[in-house]
Amino acid sequence: MFFKSTRKKILNNAYDNNYLFIGTRPRILNSKDLLFGDVLLSNSNTISSKIIRHFTEGSYSHSAIYIGNNRIMDVNKNGGIRTKNVKEFINECNYIVVTRVPIPPKYKIKMQSYIKELKKKNYKYNKKGAFLSFFKEFNTLKNRFSINYFHHNEKKLNHSNNKIYFCSQLIMDIYTKTAYYDTEYFNPEKWTPNGLAREGFFRFLGYMNK
Repeated sequence: MFFKSTRKKILNNAYDNNYLFIGTRPRILNSKDLLFGDVLLSNSNTISSKIIRHFTEGSYSHSAIYIGNNRIMDVNKNGGIRTKNVKEFINECNYIVVTRVPIPPKYKIKMQSYIKELKKKNYKYNKKGAFLSFFKEFNTLKNRFSINYFHHNEKKLNHSNNKIYFCSQLIMDIYTKTAYYDTEYFNPEKWTPNGLAREGFFRFLGYMNK
């Protein structure tokens, strides 16, 4: 399949680590190790998880964000945005990688406020956006080494008022709406869970399992 083979060549040229986190000694974490804003990348045995991993060519099919008080926030394809106990989330997954970026206090306050607003509204799953994110991410990878690429992506991100989300879109929306990331390059609509891992937006911390 031409599209798939072309994407594979582009990924091989863009990354040299087979999309794995390297350079940090692996360690097993528990909920006490988590900090607000940590991003959890995971997979499961479901058919949809296997399909996502196959087409995005990586280890992850889902993402969630730790919001404190032993709870995560994510988007479930059957129910939209939800919050869930960390232990319950771990039991849903085969494999979880914990990632982190340092969050200065001013961004943390903005994120906490924005997450409270998200909880109040009944946002649904963005099925179409999840499908299109694969192609948008591919286009970003294809153009990443072009002459005008970096100049183009210095543009400020124009936020849309989302009413539906897919999992990695929610993560990047929280980080961009609170201005931690604020350029078009970080557009929430064009990153899959594996894209978040490959691009290194969030740094590897450790693993969680059952």
